[in-house]
Amino acid sequence: MFERDSPVPLYHQVADYLRQQIQNNILKPGDRIPSDWEMVKEFKISRQTARQAIAELVAEGWVFRRSGKGTFVATPKISSQLSTMIGFSQKMAQQGFRVSTQLISAGVVPATTTVASSLKVAPGEKVIEIKRLRLVDEQPAVLQWSYLPFPRCAALLEVDLRVESLIKTLHQKCGIRLVRSRDTVQPVVAKGIEAKILGVKEGEPLLVVEGVLYTEGNEPIRYGKGLYRGDMFKLTVENYEVLGQRSSSEAT
Repeated sequence: MFERDSPVPLYHQVADYLRQQIQNNILKPGDRIPSDWEMVKEFKISRQTARQAIAELVAEGWVFRRSGKGTFVATPKISSQLSTMIGFSQKMAQQGFRVSTQLISAGVVPATTTVASSLKVAPGEKVIEIKRLRLVDEQPAVLQWSYLPFPRCAALLEVDLRVESLIKTLHQKCGIRLVRSRDTVQPVVAKGIEAKILGVKEGEPLLVVEGVLYTEGNEPIRYGKGLYRGDMFKLTVENYEVLGQRSSSEAT
């Protein structure tokens, strides 16, 4: 089963074997993997090697430890592109997930300092606030806030945002075309009512994504904040190489 004379460390071979068991659905999410002592007996390896193999799988997110109970196969994390230019429902649908939305609130509120700075309006100026809970396969996944200028984007308050796309509505109802976004992400821990809404315990990891959407005229039109469950998501960033080209006057 394992090549003990291979230059590949034995613990890595053991980890790779278990990884393949998970990928082939032999070990399913929630299944307990063999303990280090069980691996010592089954694979004829040292306990240190078994521990290193498990540590590698934990670090990669394939398994998780539960104190006093063992190590279990983790549910695969959902990959979400770090860009607010693409609607959440569209991102999830592309991966085959079912998305539903609970509209928590929608109305007009005075802009806080953060919102005002992001939208380039005066603090206290009226803005639209939309708060939604996004569910993936019926499980609470992301708590989102969106802030937009009022009355320019008032049409958003006239549609059912449980089923309608905010980005499409901006284009179709408000005549606003979005061209770029600026997004940031940082880790936080779940607290209070937000933990309760997301169905996680206080102190569990979340990813907070904040972003501003801009129009063709470089006008900030939407400031958004999303709390993503850390046990469900991994965020991806796509980078593209931009190749410099000579202008026609420089060509030889």
